[in-house]
This record gives sequence, C-alpha cells and structure tokens, in this order.
Amino acid sequence: RFHRIIDDLHDREVIISVARHTETGIFRTNEDMEVQYAMPKEHLNKLLAQERAANDELIAEFGDRVFEYDDDIMDREFPELKTVPKLHFFHAPTNKSYDANYGKLMFNECMRIAIDQYQNRTGVQVNNGAWMIVDDVEFTGDWKELLDTYTLPTIHSTENEFEGGTLISSEDLPYPLEDTRVNWWATYASKNFREKYVISQRVNKVLWKQTEQVVYYSARFLEVLHENMKEGRHAQSEIATPTICEWNGCRRVEIDRKFIEGDQFYTNFNGVHTTEEIQARLEFNRAHGVHKLVHPCKW
Repeated sequence: RFHRIIDDLHDREVIISVARHTETGIFRTNEDMEVQYAMPKEHLNKLLAQERAANDELIAEFGDRVFEYDDDIMDREFPELKTVPKLHFFHAPTNKSYDANYGKLMFNECMRIAIDQYQNRTGVQVNNGAWMIVDDVEFTGDWKELLDTYTLPTIHSTENEFEGGTLISSEDLPYPLEDTRVNWWATYASKNFREKYVISQRVNKVLWKQTEQVVYYSARFLEVLHENMKEGRHAQSEIATPTICEWNGCRRVEIDRKFIEGDQFYTNFNGVHTTEEIQARLEFNRAHGVHKLVHPCKW
C-alpha cells in the first residue's frame, strides 16, 4: 500500500509518520485527568517491543521517509494538549482500557510534528501545502491522478493563500450544537478551543466535521492551524480542522463523490464489511478500471 502511494506520487515528496509509545507507561485517566491505573510492566514491555519491531521494519523498508513521534514530543511542542482527555483503547490481555496516544485523535498536531521533523532533517520548506493520507485507506486508481485534480490552480484557489488558505476533504458538514454527537466530539478538545469555536459560536449553532482519510492543507491553512495550536486550541481533528477553517477565512473544497466508494465501503466505522468483502471490492474495482477511495482497510 505504501509502495503504491510512493510509486504513484513520484513527483512528490512522500513521508511516513508513525507513533510510538514511551517507557513512561500507558495509563488510564478519568474525566478529571487523574491517573487511575497503569498497564502492568510485563504487558507494557511486550507492547513496546512489538511496536518497536514494527517501526524498525518500516524504517528498514522506507529509510529516511519515516519519522517517529510520541506523546512526550507532542506535549513539549503543545503544552495545552495535556488538558485534553484521551480516547481509551481496550487491551484484551489485561481486560482493561488505557489511554490511546495523541495520534488516535489529534491528526493536525501529529502532522505538524512530522512537517517540522521533515523540514529540520532536509532543510526543505513545505511551501506548497501537504496532503495527509491515513494508513488504512486505498485508492483503486492512480493517486497522482486524484491529487492532481485538486491542485490550487486547478480549483482556482491560489488567491485564497492571501487569506485563510484552502482545505480539501470529504463529507465536510455542519452539525447543530443540539446534536448529541457534538457534545461527544467537543469532549476531546481544549478549553481554548471550546471557548473560541464552540461556546462563542452558539449564535451560529453549528460545529463542522469532516471525514479525514484524505485531506489537503494549503501552505496558508497550515499556518492558520499552527497559529491556533500555539494558542492552545486543540480538538479531535475531524472537528478541529473544518471548524478552524470555517472561522478563519479558509476556503473549503469537497472531494468529488465520484472518487468515493458507496455501499458503506468508505466509512469511519469498523465492522460494516468483513475484510474479505473489502478486499473483493478492491479487486473488482481494479479489474474493471473503477477509481474509488475505500476505507477502512485494516490489514
């Protein structure tokens, strides 16, 4: 999957950003940000070893395209992140749930770290924006064809680089604050984000949310996001990205539905289709020249 993306995007710089846990441990915290319990050492050491082996395999395969980050790096760069509740993941061997790392919900901050790491390592500035492609999405056409469809000149958006920039994503929709899902999404947000973009926007009564398997951030919008992060405005990226875009003069562009697979083969929910069904759809599309985004591909 990664090789296909790299081969298709031969005229772009492709980097791979991966999370790692640290030996400080994995904990369970409550809503008051208090530690309730830690993962037992024997399980933590096994998890760290498995993760290290997987990351080492990526580095062996892709070399200096790979950049690693962890929560300690994120906390140093963005101190207000510590105030945002973490999503919990279930760990079957201990029959308990623990805090997921920031990479589970905070894509913007993770991508910022990756961009800074790339710029520091290479000395090359990211002046033309960046595409983010999650690791479990497939496209049954040519990735270059898809991304080239949405260059700023093609979508007549170069002028917006003097304003709030451009965001390209899919299923970018407003949700009324009365929607019960809004309260859940806003739970995973910092106080500064909620005060500026949730509470203060009640007159508009909406929060924006997008699907973020494939997203483009123009250079100017990357600056806008970074400015907000530095001011302590953090939230689950599915809501943070389009909401910040909405209130900062950013132009929003939707990926055309013709590139998105139907029948719930492009969804945020696991278990809608079996792995075999998803693989069969991918094979059918490629055999018949059908160019569609498919998600999630958990293998």
